Amino acid sequence: MTSLKFSTAIIDLDGTLLSTKKIISMKNQRALQKYQAAGGRIILASGRNPWSVAWHARLLGLDGYHIAYDGNAILHLNGPIRDVSISYTRPLDEDIYSVLDYTSSKPYFQSLVFHGDTAYMEPGEQIPLPFIECQFPVLEGSNIKEPAEWNGGFPFLIKPDWKERIKKLPLHRATIYGKDHLEELSDFLKDKKIIKNTPPNGRAIEIAPIGISKGNSLFYLADKLGFSLEDTLAFGDGLNDLSLLSAAKVGIAMENAPDNVKQMAYGITKSNNDHGIAYGLKKWAYE
Repeated sequence: MTSLKFSTAIIDLDGTLLSTKKIISMKNQRALQKYQAAGGRIILASGRNPWSVAWHARLLGLDGYHIAYDGNAILHLNGPIRDVSISYTRPLDEDIYSVLDYTSSKPYFQSLVFHGDTAYMEPGEQIPLPFIECQFPVLEGSNIKEPAEWNGGFPFLIKPDWKERIKKLPLHRATIYGKDHLEELSDFLKDKKIIKNTPPNGRAIEIAPIGISKGNSLFYLADKLGFSLEDTLAFGDGLNDLSLLSAAKVGIAMENAPDNVKQMAYGITKSNNDHGIAYGLKKWAYE
């Protein structure tokens, strides 16, 4: 029987497990199945919303715990998809409201704010495409179609009084689009009590509460589930994966990751378009 060197693997989705076309290759699928058959636990860790992460997990047959919103949501799958249990770490600080006032005053910014699995946005705005939450994963070799209720995994509420509504709700994430003006926005955000991340596509800035990270969520799950961080292997490609790669015993960057992520990693696997997860598990997960 195959012996595991690391019994828990934490895997990012976009840019890591998913190809650029949002396909999970047959090689990657088989590698995940082999790892599970050997007794391995797989935890998905993504910046996507919980509903979206849950769909990926369900497609791959991965019950158990997973990480969404870059660590601001922990979900537990153990049954029908809509019965997924979700716990949120903390809401955004009140500074987010001054940020939204600022972006609303500029015609070149578009803001989405998230309460749980619901996105709020201003009337007259269009859902920015390609919007990552609207991209359903495809299993290579499978006939599974996008479910009718998918719609990016959550409803978009576009209301005239959206700002008044969200002030009554805990907000777990914000995404602000404005490709040619992100430096201006970054300067405005310098003194705010938030964490900001610019995804590789450079189209937006994602905002999360201070103290939220994939790495901190891994610490939490290790304590909750009783596994040792010495027994963990992680894969990622983005700046939001640095905490995860650092928290795991062995953190592996994808070949398509930026140089500053590769420099912090224990090792580098093939790219997300070249079955990097399959290659990485084969190289590092087993004795």
